[in-house]
Amino acid sequence: MKKSRKDVINAYLLSYSIFQFGLLQPLVVIMKSQWVIGVFLVLATLVSIYVNRAKVNRNYLVVFFLVSIVFFSQSIIYSRVIVLGVYFEFIIKCATTMYIASFYRGSDYSGQALTRLAILNFVTLTILLILGYVKEVGYMRFGYSMLPSVLVFIHTFFIVGFRKKTNIIFLLLSIFEMIVYGSRGPILCVLLFLFIYFMNTNQLSRSKKVFSIVTAGITVFLAVYYNFVVRIMNFIIEDLKIYTYSLAKYKMQIERGLFSATSGRDMLYEKIIGIAKNNIFWGNGIGVVQSNIEGYTAHNMFLQILVEFGINGVIIGIVVSLVLIYFFLKTKRNPLYFFVCSLLLSLSIGRLLVSSDIWIRPELWMAIVLILNYNKVEKVVCK
Repeated sequence: MKKSRKDVINAYLLSYSIFQFGLLQPLVVIMKSQWVIGVFLVLATLVSIYVNRAKVNRNYLVVFFLVSIVFFSQSIIYSRVIVLGVYFEFIIKCATTMYIASFYRGSDYSGQALTRLAILNFVTLTILLILGYVKEVGYMRFGYSMLPSVLVFIHTFFIVGFRKKTNIIFLLLSIFEMIVYGSRGPILCVLLFLFIYFMNTNQLSRSKKVFSIVTAGITVFLAVYYNFVVRIMNFIIEDLKIYTYSLAKYKMQIERGLFSATSGRDMLYEKIIGIAKNNIFWGNGIGVVQSNIEGYTAHNMFLQILVEFGINGVIIGIVVSLVLIYFFLKTKRNPLYFFVCSLLLSLSIGRLLVSSDIWIRPELWMAIVLILNYNKVEKVVCK
């Protein structure tokens, strides 16, 4: 497809939407408010509207219309204030990024946008780390903000291997910072990305995949057998004199078992299941967790669907997921487009398994629009 100024801007707007939480952390620290991110996202959406001449993508319109119907029907049955409050957050955080994503075309130069912003995001967060602002950022936000850079660097490593030394340095440093100074959730996102992308990409031969799986298996075995994880942690804590909240949690899990450091999720899940039982078939409405357990979201997407929409909602969710998986696998014909979809799915689903809320995770809704858009994009790219 012929390169155009509009497509380049759209590629950078999508990349910005992915890295916004890390790129804007310096302003968030200065202003002491997360609303800075919302303001800049609205501005990015206005730029997208201007660049694309206020066009509205059909798939975006369908998704937004269906979601709006769900919210307004729920506001009639359940608490209007709570439901419409969540809907407002959805519009600010997700409807905006969905609109930006609806104009993404997946051409080669969009890879440059992702790489450049991944490096900028890494540098921004590293500077904040060096200056001692990790506490102000928050260990959870720091880890998840670094995560997109890690995934882009992993993807680059898959493509170029050890030939690009700077990428190896970026990859190792970003993983180290994410694990040591971030939360544990991003590790799950990385594993999910490796499974989704690595097992399905056409850019790697079958022999490379088999070799990588065998190598990874041997590495894990040796790490467990020779207690490498504990040795590395002791080196970081005792020799490097680095002791963070995340390292404390890792150490607790190693010494006492996986479920010893759940940060109260086990009790939260018990409460959510108790709420779900009140109306197990039809659910208790959007925002029911926030209204019953102040300051908390469901912290698990499956439990959230169950408590908000009941068993019937879970069944519908499974059907919708299978349809999306079918269309997602079609994107393999465009390697870069497939990578972006894999990245967004890993960022959103990995996080939604242990935290957050499906109505405020922009990466999930961006991925949905991109997946549904692929057939249209493929026709444009092939022209």
